Amino acid sequence: MKDFVIPYKGLKDAVHTFETQIGNSFFDEFKSEEIKGGNLSVLIRLDKKEHLMVFDFEIEGNVNLMCDRCLDFFNQPTNFEGKFYVKFGEETMEETEELLILSNDEYEIDLSKFIYDSIILSLPITRIHPDDEEGNSTCNEAMLDKLEEHQIDEEDHIDPRWEALKNINK
Repeated sequence: MKDFVIPYKGLKDAVHTFETQIGNSFFDEFKSEEIKGGNLSVLIRLDKKEHLMVFDFEIEGNVNLMCDRCLDFFNQPTNFEGKFYVKFGEETMEETEELLILSNDEYEIDLSKFIYDSIILSLPITRIHPDDEEGNSTCNEAMLDKLEEHQIDEEDHIDPRWEALKNINK
């Protein structure tokens, strides 16, 4: 993706700033199962030195996710701040998630995968529609009704084999 490829070979050793936007096409490129779209702003500060580059990222906006409860899509606010380090060496290889070694023959770096991974990691584990101002769920009411209709009361449906095990020590 062109917006996230930085040709660093011609840049002076200094701090450089890049700004761009992420839209639905960004997530389409990754064939994302989790995120169906989004609108985020990305600020990248590159501190370029002779043998090291330090990227500071600020990513903020909304992504479109499926609700874990009602399966409808909703916009989830998200933000991420992080660093990514690039050193130069004989061959290109990923040392850690935050450190990449680039071959001296390289002249540009594509940051799109790091940005995508950072957005994924910034998402909450449980993805549910936020409550409204009064504390009520904004999930699809028809789906919530269906879930309640099929909910099983645990105390009324105890497996008789487990019930027998409770009496072993008596």
